[in-house]
Amino acid sequence: MTIVKTFSLKNLESAIKKNTAQIYEEKEIFNTHTHDVEITSCIATLFFALFFHAGSSVATVYTGDIDVGSGQDLSYTFSGDDILQGNLTVHDTGIVRVSTLDDVSVTGRIEGTLGGHLYLTAGGDSTFHGVLDINNGAHANIYLYGNAHYIGDLLLESSGGMVELNLADDAEISGQITGGSSTNITVRARDRTTMSSGLTVTSGGKLTLYLSDSASLHGPIISESGSSVLDLYASGTSFVDGDLTVQGSGTSHFTLWDSASYTGNMDVSGSGILTFTTNDNTTISGDLTTLGGSQSTFTLNDASRWVGNVNTEPGGSTTVTLNDSSNLTGDLFTGAGTTATFTLNGNSWLKGSSAIEWGNADISLNGSGTAWYVTQSNRISAANGATGTQYASAVSNLSLSDGAWVYLGAQNYNMNGAANRVQLDILNLSGNGNFELRPHVNGIGVGAYNDGDLIHVTNTGGSHSLLVPSAQLGLGSVAVNGQEVLKLVHSVDGGGSFSLYQGKSVDIGQYTYKLIQNSDGHWYLVADGGVTNPGGGGGGGGSGSGGGGGTGTGVPPDLNRPAETSSNFITTNYVITYIELQTLLQRMGDLRHTREGDVWARSFVGRLDATEFHQLSKYSMDYYGIQFGADKNLSSISDKFFVGVMGGYTWGSPEHDKSSSDMKSFHAGLYALWGTEDDLYIDATAKVSHIRNQFKTSDSQGMTVKGDGSSNAYTFGLEIGKRFYFAENRQGFYVEPQVQGVYTYQNKVSFSSNNGLDTKMSAYDSTLFRAGGLMGYNLKESQIPLNVYLKAGYVREFTADVDVHYNKVFHNNYNYKGEWLDVGLGVTGEIANRHSLYVDVDYASGSRFDKKQVNVGYRFVF
Repeated sequence: MTIVKTFSLKNLESAIKKNTAQIYEEKEIFNTHTHDVEITSCIATLFFALFFHAGSSVATVYTGDIDVGSGQDLSYTFSGDDILQGNLTVHDTGIVRVSTLDDVSVTGRIEGTLGGHLYLTAGGDSTFHGVLDINNGAHANIYLYGNAHYIGDLLLESSGGMVELNLADDAEISGQITGGSSTNITVRARDRTTMSSGLTVTSGGKLTLYLSDSASLHGPIISESGSSVLDLYASGTSFVDGDLTVQGSGTSHFTLWDSASYTGNMDVSGSGILTFTTNDNTTISGDLTTLGGSQSTFTLNDASRWVGNVNTEPGGSTTVTLNDSSNLTGDLFTGAGTTATFTLNGNSWLKGSSAIEWGNADISLNGSGTAWYVTQSNRISAANGATGTQYASAVSNLSLSDGAWVYLGAQNYNMNGAANRVQLDILNLSGNGNFELRPHVNGIGVGAYNDGDLIHVTNTGGSHSLLVPSAQLGLGSVAVNGQEVLKLVHSVDGGGSFSLYQGKSVDIGQYTYKLIQNSDGHWYLVADGGVTNPGGGGGGGGSGSGGGGGTGTGVPPDLNRPAETSSNFITTNYVITYIELQTLLQRMGDLRHTREGDVWARSFVGRLDATEFHQLSKYSMDYYGIQFGADKNLSSISDKFFVGVMGGYTWGSPEHDKSSSDMKSFHAGLYALWGTEDDLYIDATAKVSHIRNQFKTSDSQGMTVKGDGSSNAYTFGLEIGKRFYFAENRQGFYVEPQVQGVYTYQNKVSFSSNNGLDTKMSAYDSTLFRAGGLMGYNLKESQIPLNVYLKAGYVREFTADVDVHYNKVFHNNYNYKGEWLDVGLGVTGEIANRHSLYVDVDYASGSRFDKKQVNVGYRFVF
């Protein structure tokens, strides 16, 4: 053992080198010094250094305790794989400075007490094992950097003392940091540094922690008793990971900014106070519980985020303010005798349910961009005598301003009746805002009710809008008959006012529903043109699920636009099969003498204007088509006996109110014609058509609805006519009476729409009879034989009854029985005895439609 009392730096170096050389020669492994350093006289400064010699395998091991007392000022520098084993104590105003570099290892307790002052600087992968204890008025300045690692607890409990702890460049403290006894502690951590075992402030201590540049704190954080104060400031993507406890008379202030984050549950109790402020896109993850006379105040700014439940237990008080697009995702609970206040400003939002048990929960949403997404019903209800049961989300005072939004239910629009319904109970409602609900229709017709989302208000004030997003909810697929009464708002006092958002109605199934307030003060959806008196709102159960019977009009309500657009294809398909058939003249031209065979083609273009009937509105359709065919004169049977085949394509574009449609018809058929020398003819036709329909429209809320369907039609026609000339040479003026019968079987068709509406039209039979004729002038002797004619006909439909069902519910029967008049003007010509051309125009007007059409045809004789 070496005892050093008074010596110079030169003598110390000589002694070290001498011992080093001697031991190196013997061991060739490492150099060992054992020193008990006792300072018994006042020395201004003693410098004691142990150096690692670069490039060698020699390490210096120092063992022994160091005690620095009154009036002393010592400095120690260790480097190069040095190993220190012993305790260091500074006391009685003594000063000690310790620096470590380059993989130094220190094992032992470091203590500052009784007014001593410790300066500790550690870097270069230095490692400390042991407790650091600063107490009884001592002061400490500690700087860890360059991967330095302190493995041990830091007890910073110096009454009236002050501790400065700085961490940089990947330094780490593995032990717990504890501050107390009125110690003023400041911790600054930056550059990816880590504190991994949490910190505690107690007994009146004050600890201020600054984290920056990806620094991190892990482990429990506690502020308790004796008016202790914990202030934490985190920035620059720093993160804190550990549960926070503020209890007794402890106070804690957390401030996060610049993408910093906090993860952990927060418990505030006793008379503890927690103030938490976030800025610049920061994140909080964890539940908050405030109880027993404590207070929690949270202010989130600049798109900050908080994911966690907010529980205000008996005796607690919670205030949360969200600003500047910040958001909170979590459920709210307000216990007995507590107050919880939530204020949302500037496009901020809250997502979660609210439960109240004899407490007071106030929520204010300010501005059209603010929103509360109420995710579930979970009120623990005592007021209705069902304490402990799941009942409804609830809020004591809900204030909405400038069109703020409240959304009921999960926004995936997956509504499954009472299974995931949301009821929001509001004691006092004020302001002007918007609610989005997801009704669910239970039943069909009288007695049906809404067992989906519901708003229940005790004291209703202000003016509010309700949005039911019918397309997103798939309400088009709901089976209704228009007599349903669906309660959306249960208003106990009948005050305030509600309307549908932007005045847009709700499409449910095939009908349009409007919002009305009944004499009971509640607000209901009823079909437009259907129920005139909603009645008493029976059914549904609960304190507000609602619906019930009412007084009907006796006729089906008005169809909504998707239903009406799909149904109008009844008229389209009906007329198009008739257009494709037409008469012998338009198909084959003027056949008055024997030929071997022919090929022919005709094209037509026209416009159809459908009239309004049976709740189908007016619409128009432009169409065009082409037909072609070939026939052969079987002269072995008769001089005029033709058989042939034909095919064609017709395209139409029905135009409805704010709707567009597309119709395509492909057809093929056979025909036969028998004629006599005195111009009597009989023409028979058989045709099959395949019709495809598509439409695009919008619902009552402006959402695009598309649908399509296809069907087949089978048509058989028979036409008989005879021409009578006024001159014996069979030229000049003539008349030609005609009769025609057409039978069509249209099979059933189903239209599927992307809003869920399913429209089914029954198969039907159509039986048409036409009586009319031609009056014309035939010029045969000219170079180009011509035939000019006027035509007129009376057409009558005898059958054509169509049943229409929407979502398997019968709506109405459409009967196409009726009559119309068909007139026209045309001319045919023959060139070189082989080419025939014709052009005619016709116009039809009747009880179901008006038609204008131009026909052009060509026939080649071989």
